[in-house]
Amino acid sequence: MNEMNIGISLTKIIEEGKMLAQNINRGVQICKDKNTLESVNKVVKKVNGFYNKIKDVKFNGENLRTIIQILKTISPALTDLKTVKDSIIRNESEVKVSPAL
Repeated sequence: MNEMNIGISLTKIIEEGKMLAQNINRGVQICKDKNTLESVNKVVKKVNGFYNKIKDVKFNGENLRTIIQILKTISPALTDLKTVKDSIIRNESEVKVSPAL
């Protein structure tokens, strides 16, 4: 019975990873458009959630290849996301409050 539940979970994890890989670039673009740390944190939270689901699972065969492909797809977008985050932080630090306020 446990094996059946694990199989269902692996399938669900892989499907979630594929959706994440498909939508990660769109998420980064939304972060660029909104230009807020909140939007960046939402994307980071999704990626972190996926990572936490796969980190303790031992994949093999086709499932391992699929997870590796998902991670390869996500990786460049994370670099872009970090650039967006750094830009937002830099812009927020450059904005100074007027002494009149």
